[in-house]
Amino acid sequence: MAVEYSLTLCFFYKVIQLGEQPMTAKAKKYTPPVANSGKPPYPFRLFWALVLLFGNFVVAAFYFHLIE
Repeated sequence: MAVEYSLTLCFFYKVIQLGEQPMTAKAKKYTPPVANSGKPPYPFRLFWALVLLFGNFVVAAFYFHLIE
């Protein structure tokens, strides 16, 4: 319980701390500490989303006896 409470406090402290930055052109922008690998993998995600959607339609067609 104490660990959850301290993690929650740390999270809200960071939110408050980030929210206090001035909104000016000279303000340092927040950059999260993660790797910046270039463009996001949207084509890869889109491909798998379409494959799964097609699979769902095939299963639904079997379920409603449109194909047997």
